[in-house]
Amino acid sequence: MLYQIGLRVSHNESMTRTIKPINWAETSEELEQRFKQEKHPERRKRLQALWFISQGKEVKEASREVGTARSSLTRWLNWYRNEGLNAVLTRIPAHKAVGRAVRISVEQQSQLLEQCEQGRFR
Repeated sequence: MLYQIGLRVSHNESMTRTIKPINWAETSEELEQRFKQEKHPERRKRLQALWFISQGKEVKEASREVGTARSSLTRWLNWYRNEGLNAVLTRIPAHKAVGRAVRISVEQQSQLLEQCEQGRFR
């Protein structure tokens, strides 16, 4: 079952534009449940934003409530629209950025983890 809601994006208090509707594969209740069960902070944030939008909140309001930029939420909505919920939850943040290369070896990483587990760093 698909659920379709037209969304509005507010750029400022006096100007609002409508963005493409979304054919929701999940109900608002299903998104809420997934949000409440999710442990990973980034996926949790994305699920909460989708849940808010599925309830009819504006993009501006939903992005403010979850603490993300409107452009990020709009990107997540496009991923959802084109590829579904799994794409939103598995995509790497920041336009597929993978971050800086690790500067220590695997052995050094293991040593650091051992020392942390022993309480050496506080």
